[in-house]
Parts: sequence; structure tokens; C-alpha cells
Amino acid sequence: MLAGGFAGWTIVRVAGLESGWPDFPLIAFTPWVALLAPLAAAASLLLGQRLPAVAMAISALVLAAVLAPRALPGGPPDPRPRGPELRVLGANLMQGGADLDALGALALELEVDVISFSELTPQDAKEIASSKLGRELPNRSFQTSPGSNGTGLISRYPLRALPAPGKRGKDLPTIIAKARLPDGARAEIYSIHPFAPVGSDEVAQLERYLDAIPPADPRGVPRMLIGDFNASLDNGALRDVVDSGYVDAAAALGEGLEWTWPGGPFPPPVTIDHVIADQRVEVLDYETYDLPDSDHRMVFAALRIPATPRR
Repeated sequence: MLAGGFAGWTIVRVAGLESGWPDFPLIAFTPWVALLAPLAAAASLLLGQRLPAVAMAISALVLAAVLAPRALPGGPPDPRPRGPELRVLGANLMQGGADLDALGALALELEVDVISFSELTPQDAKEIASSKLGRELPNRSFQTSPGSNGTGLISRYPLRALPAPGKRGKDLPTIIAKARLPDGARAEIYSIHPFAPVGSDEVAQLERYLDAIPPADPRGVPRMLIGDFNASLDNGALRDVVDSGYVDAAAALGEGLEWTWPGGPFPPPVTIDHVIADQRVEVLDYETYDLPDSDHRMVFAALRIPATPRR
């Protein structure tokens, strides 16, 4: 039975067969299943259960092959971009509970250019706007809400708000803005935060949200998606987004298994916060940082943006 469970999980993950709830949230724990499979195989072998041991060892190898690209750094895009560097940060403010002073101090230390906020409340928006961080990054596009529904962007560079795609029914808002960068370069930035997959309706909304993200346009303005996706790269819906012309910044540098949620010991931590960029963008650096009083870690990336073509 144990061997069958590992085999079934492996088939669902490899074939992208997760469907609805609870499949969607469970499949995000695939790295932990990949870690447990060889331990279970060894225990089974010690108990003289050779056939189950072989089956679980095969599952372990297949899952390791699936996860390996996230742990192995890739090369830069070809051609390498020659535009400005853009330093971005994603932060979940936990419905107004996060320590904004700690966030601001880190962002200033990292010389961040753009911050994407999830769970942005009206009070937090007011405090951010009046803070030293708000003066350093004075351009903003906010859609605040009590609770977990607010999102927003602040930027060192001018922002022009764009309409969000795919809004329907109870879908959460997505803040989208076009940033005017140095040397005439441009970037389109999404502040991402779909519903958490806590039930069937929420999973359907989450999948609809991710499906509405347009493919990268190889001739258009490079696009960056930053925030709490409530999905890992083991979820087919997010892999479909990445496969439509993007790159996950953490995976590009071999840091794709670095966890971001939750802050406590249970459930086991997973990677659901991301910086995802147009595949023409070069990822120069990626790190995660604790945010006091939030259940998510912050995600930071330094990106080299393609230069705007001269006509």
C-alpha cells in the first residue's frame, strides 16, 4: 500500500493530473514526498520487502529528476540583456500584521526598486506611503482591502496602471503597472496574489486567476510576476504559466527548492512565493528573507532587463 501511494503520487505529479481540491494543495508537498520515498524504500528493503522497495526507489528517482532543474542553476538567456538592473521584492503582510519597519529596513539595505505587496490593508498602505521607504519608492499603485484581499506596488520609477486580466466573480484583484526604467527601458509588473487553495471553489478561482496571466510577448515589454502565488512549481497551473515564456528566478539560480511558507513547523514548508520573469530577463541574484510577524518569507531578485530597441 505504501509503495502504491508513492507510485500514485509520482504519476499524478509527472502527468500533471492533480484536479481540484485537495489535489492542488497536496501536490505542492512533492519535495517532501521525494525525500521520504528513498527512506521508505530503505526501510522496506530492511524488512525484506524487495518488490515494494524497488517500486519506491523508482518513485524516488523519478521525483528527483522532476525536482532537479530547480536545484541546478541554468545559464543566462541568449542573447544576454543589456538594459538596466531592476531589484524587486515580494512581501506578504499577513493582513496588516507584518513588521513594516523590518521590511523597510531590509528593502533600503537591498536598494530595492520595486516591491509587490500581498494582503495590503488600508492602514498598512497609509504607513508605507508616509515612511522612509515610501519616500524612497514614491510611485505606487494600490488596491487595499481589510483582510487578505489587498495588493499593491511601490516603485522607485514612474508607474502607469494597467487593467488586470481575467477578473470575474470573486477573483482577487491583480495590480498591474508599466514601469519606466533608466535608459528608456520598460517593464510590466504584476503584483500577484490569488486565493489560497483551501476548498474546491478557491482552487477553481486560483486556477482561473493563473490561467488569465497572458503569455510572455517576445516582441513586447518584458513582464515580471511577483508575489504570493499560493502555488508551487509542482502545480500544473503554475508550470503552464512559466512554460508560456517565463522563468522562475529561484529555479534559474538553483534555489527553486528554497521554502517560503509557512513560518511555523506545520505544515511542512513549501515554495509558493515567486519572482517569475520574462525569459529574456537575466536573473542576477535571488534570496529569501524572514519577515517578522508574517507567515511568509520575502522573495528578492535582482534582474537584468532587456534594453528597449532603438527605432
